[in-house]
Amino acid sequence: QALMVKLLFYDTVRIRKIRAVMQSNDAVNCYNRILHVILSIVFQRAGVPKEHVETAMETVDNMVHQCRTPFGDSDATHGPSAPGEAPQQGAFQGIGFGPAGYAHMSSVMNDALREGDFGIKLTSAITNTEHRLASICFVDDDDQAEHARTPDEPMRNVLYRAQNASDFWS
Repeated sequence: QALMVKLLFYDTVRIRKIRAVMQSNDAVNCYNRILHVILSIVFQRAGVPKEHVETAMETVDNMVHQCRTPFGDSDATHGPSAPGEAPQQGAFQGIGFGPAGYAHMSSVMNDALREGDFGIKLTSAITNTEHRLASICFVDDDDQAEHARTPDEPMRNVLYRAQNASDFWS
């Protein structure tokens, strides 16, 4: 689906002969570094009761982590956080609430980007419906697109909006 949206974007840019940019951002382990307070707010915004969110965060904070290899589990462990230490953060790979939390967080970010007038506008040829697209996301990777708003808009304006959108995302 993401590939089809990108192809539609490129086709639209070629047909309309407008200036545009598509940037790919890899958040490099952002998934594993999400602050729990942010996840908590995002889950509560989605309607998850505060008590359930607190239980999930407490569970993550008290987990003991080991490395599993083909030769067995490592003897060395890390976690839970010692008294006085900052609690562990992140959604972690393999935790059930991780993908949902990141998806909700990405949705909130995309909504904010659209409200900030970032992204592109695509119009359906059949229904003439306008769609606003801020980014195409997969886990902690996203592709952000910007295009000229008018045929004669300078490329520096398009690049400026693209850089601002990237700065906002990170």
